[in-house]
Amino acid sequence: MLLLSAVNCWLKCMLLDPYNQTDHPECKSRPDSGLSAITELDPGYITGPLSSIWKEWVKWCIEFGIEANAIIAVPYDWRLSPSKLEERDLYFHRLKLTFETAYKLHGGPSLVFAHSLGNNVFRYFLEWLKFEIAPKHYINWLDKHIHAYFAVGAPFLGAAESVKAALFGTTFGLPVSKGTARLMFNSFGSSLWMMPFSKHCRQGNNYWKHFAEKAKNVRHVYHCDYHEVKSNYSGWPTNVVNIEIPSMGGKISMPHTD
Repeated sequence: MLLLSAVNCWLKCMLLDPYNQTDHPECKSRPDSGLSAITELDPGYITGPLSSIWKEWVKWCIEFGIEANAIIAVPYDWRLSPSKLEERDLYFHRLKLTFETAYKLHGGPSLVFAHSLGNNVFRYFLEWLKFEIAPKHYINWLDKHIHAYFAVGAPFLGAAESVKAALFGTTFGLPVSKGTARLMFNSFGSSLWMMPFSKHCRQGNNYWKHFAEKAKNVRHVYHCDYHEVKSNYSGWPTNVVNIEIPSMGGKISMPHTD
């Protein structure tokens, strides 16, 4: 196991530049592909059972009668913000193509199972899709390619554990110090995606509309701290949290967080 034998090398490959989300010059990490990417984190006689994720679920699906080639894994680099996922990996273009290919191969829409941060990725994809498909065809595309969506462990309103990870570091049992874990967590663009949401950062909120009306061809990153300060709401101090929204052509799309 690389982490146990070469911690510094592993960290070098995991850390991202906090300013531009690029890899270390001497190491590049990319997500695996296929079912092997979601069954076990570290396949092996000893490490496999200890790092099993969706292995039993995949096994159960096959025993239930679902063909193995009908189970499609779409792993992503969970370190990246959604805009970087698309910019670097064309992830959402490839995800759209995956749904369309699955429909052609199997003759029907897909069942979507998203886990943890994958739920935020999928919901972002649905908003991104609105800019790729003509509005009148958007719902038709969803009905044709997606039969149902199951959210597993979804942090729709954020995860309190991410606050602890950002401030103090969370090792999750890995042989690294909390300080190192904190440094690593704060280098990931996706970390802010897991922060608890403010009630003032919702679709239809007047504060958001104020900026949406003035939107130009700019990247939309909003700070929702003003109304936090003016109100008596004692939520997470969102002056340290940026909410990133997909944008194109001067228009804005805002995921619903209710």
